Amino acid sequence: PVAGEPLSIYRAEKIKQIELNNIAAQTLAGIGGKKLTFGKPNLLNGSGEPALSVGVPVFGGGDLTAAVVTVVSLREISDIMAEAK
Repeated sequence: PVAGEPLSIYRAEKIKQIELNNIAAQTLAGIGGKKLTFGKPNLLNGSGEPALSVGVPVFGGGDLTAAVVTVVSLREISDIMAEAK
């Protein structure tokens, strides 16, 4: 929520809370009026995995009320795509 407490669900063995907060803040700063925004690729400190963040604003009554940010492991996406072949 824009004026509330954030909620985080994450794998502690992959990323630490402070790193997640920093990536989310960078992604949220780029949302503006966009429907979807991608953050810059990062190497996660805890696991060394490459990751990409995606942010989506949530509107209620035409006003920005919240945002959803996900940090996705590019290694996991690569593994899934390899299995699909």
